[in-house]
Amino acid sequence: MAMPANNLVQSMPDTQRKKYGVNVYSGTLFFIKESAFQLFLKNRLQADDSVSVTANDSSIRFGITSCSGMNEEMLFNEIRAHFGRNAVYSGHVTAPQVFTTVLRECKTVCATAESCTGGQIAQELTSSAGSSAVFWGGVVVYANEAKSTLLNIPSDIIQQKGAVSGDVVELMAKRMLDISGAGVSMAVSGIAGPDGGTAEKPVGTVWIAVGLANGPVYSGRYQFSGTRNEVRKKAAHVAMLSAANLVSIQKTGEASGSLLGAEYKLDSFYDW
Repeated sequence: MAMPANNLVQSMPDTQRKKYGVNVYSGTLFFIKESAFQLFLKNRLQADDSVSVTANDSSIRFGITSCSGMNEEMLFNEIRAHFGRNAVYSGHVTAPQVFTTVLRECKTVCATAESCTGGQIAQELTSSAGSSAVFWGGVVVYANEAKSTLLNIPSDIIQQKGAVSGDVVELMAKRMLDISGAGVSMAVSGIAGPDGGTAEKPVGTVWIAVGLANGPVYSGRYQFSGTRNEVRKKAAHVAMLSAANLVSIQKTGEASGSLLGAEYKLDSFYDW
């Protein structure tokens, strides 16, 4: 029996694929460079296997057509072992989808305080119907005066530490928990560019905080590359994925899959 073209195989139902001994797997990796993933796959694919990879602002979507009997569970376990246990998801998903799914399952509502992202998190979360089940609301506190007036962030802290600092985003996250009564909050402040950077805080520097009701507030500094819009989107996605993981850990004791390490700290080493 002749093997159909790969694009036809991928569109076949499972029953037809089995006739040809073909398996098709798909997944999404967040904040992993495409070149690194291609190198990872290089020595794991057989001659009859094929892969398609599509990269966007913060994720890689891949599809693998395997005629060599590749085991899906083993493949995903190897990806997690190589890139981190929370790097990959089965299927093609987005950061807002991951976040919304986790919060629905954990019956948790979030609130946001955004500066450099300018409402990016809120916009992406509310782009799908039914988002009110997981999103209480948020504020855009772009100017320092807005941070002080709306969130009661002391002006002396902003002056001493800077608006782009761990101290300020942690306070922003705490204030949103107090105001909203939500189970989790996200706060973002950074320098999206193209201007405004300094030697100490270059363009692309973003501080992100995630706060848990009746729990701690975690924060981390990130250095993102790209255009203004790309920096904003990457920051929004790190916030969502990190918050999803913290909520999952708090509710179930298991990581949902995001950018948090075993110590439950926000990672700060992504240069993407």
